[in-house]
Amino acid sequence: MAKEKKRREILKAAEDLFLSHRFDQVTMDQVRQKAGVGKGTLYRYFSSKDDLFGQVILSGLDDLHALMKQEVERADSPTTQLLAAARTMQGFHRQQRSMFRTLHAEWVRGILGNGQLRDELRTRRRRTGKLLASIFRSGMEKSEFRNDLPPAVAARMFMAAIRSAVSGGMDGDSQRIPLERALAVVMEGLRSQ
Repeated sequence: MAKEKKRREILKAAEDLFLSHRFDQVTMDQVRQKAGVGKGTLYRYFSSKDDLFGQVILSGLDDLHALMKQEVERADSPTTQLLAAARTMQGFHRQQRSMFRTLHAEWVRGILGNGQLRDELRTRRRRTGKLLASIFRSGMEKSEFRNDLPPAVAARMFMAAIRSAVSGGMDGDSQRIPLERALAVVMEGLRSQ
């Protein structure tokens, strides 16, 4: 238990630094100092800055999933569950905006684009997709949503639309639309006729 607590403290210190600085501006020594641990302790838990950054991202995605699941379970219908999931994703993204920018930049740079970390990121994305697909399945069974799409495809479309609305477009296009408008468009397209 003490080891996990120490690991979480290091992750929190690193997250704070990665949120306030670009990836290349953060050093392991800064993380060590902020976490109040020795160099040996830091490297016992994380082999490199790339590893530490990846673990911060994975930890954040785990937190997002837990929060999303909690909010979805509070909602009383598939439609309100999707709205809760979207609002949770938006709030998390706003809170972690600089982390997501860094994540994208490092993915492009190649640090996160290969190996075990890439597989872990995909596992987290699939887990979120499964949660959303279960909502779609339920909504289809209750005739709230159209049933001519597989639930997993509807979930991927939903995630892409929400991501695009809250983070802007590709290639540096920073235009965003309000989440409520994006949700209205997506929900209209998913509604059962």
